[in-house]
Amino acid sequence: MFLTTLSIRRPLIVLIGIGALLAFGLLAWTRLGVELFPSIDIPVVVVTTPYPGAGPDAVDTLVTQKIEDAVSSVSAIDFIESSSVEGMSTVTIQFTEKAKDSAHLVEQKVNAIRNDLPTDTKTPTVTKIDGNSSSIMQLTLGGSENLGQLQPCSATSAW
Repeated sequence: MFLTTLSIRRPLIVLIGIGALLAFGLLAWTRLGVELFPSIDIPVVVVTTPYPGAGPDAVDTLVTQKIEDAVSSVSAIDFIESSSVEGMSTVTIQFTEKAKDSAHLVEQKVNAIRNDLPTDTKTPTVTKIDGNSSSIMQLTLGGSENLGQLQPCSATSAW
């Protein structure tokens, strides 16, 4: 009710307010930083550990859980997600914005438990996902034919 009464009794104040909002909006719009490929710092680290010949349960108990326990002591972790499939353990660690040198800390923790992992495991790979150079899409082909005979079935694009 107050705004309606003010608008009717003092239209000049309302027009000045609208003009000020437009002026500030135009000023903000001209100073808005827009880039085609902006620099993105995604604090995500992925630990991949091959364990050839082991089933998913063995990979989970002997590799994945040990890596999760080791890296969970690192500060500024947002969440940890893991996947254990036949012959492969993948642990993804998402850090908060405050995390500094996260990949190095995770690598130290993984190297500290390297002797606790089974002897058949290959060296764990610690990779920091870089939003500036990582691929947008990956295509994987598989089958019983040789590489020259494999073809993707169909591809659709949302563009």
